[in-house]
Amino acid sequence: MRFFVAGISWTPYNGAEAGLWAAKQKPESLSSRIKYRSNCTVFGRRYVGEEKLGIEDKDADNLYNQMEELYKQFKKNSGCKMEQNGTHCNGKS
Repeated sequence: MRFFVAGISWTPYNGAEAGLWAAKQKPESLSSRIKYRSNCTVFGRRYVGEEKLGIEDKDADNLYNQMEELYKQFKKNSGCKMEQNGTHCNGKS
């Protein structure tokens, strides 16, 4: 099977390669327009593959701005505020 589907990750250990790799990188070095995925060679060597997401820059920025606005509205309307020792909503922790 490995010869027909060379990029498949057979085990959870192999499948976690991209997540582990991304966690070790500096956030500013990662692109938000690229999906990082775990791959394996035919011989089982793990590596991280990159796949450009099929979204226009303008659309991505528009979606980000809409999500940011929704988040601001949520924070404003929820009445909850974050404190160092936890979240407090209406006097409850």
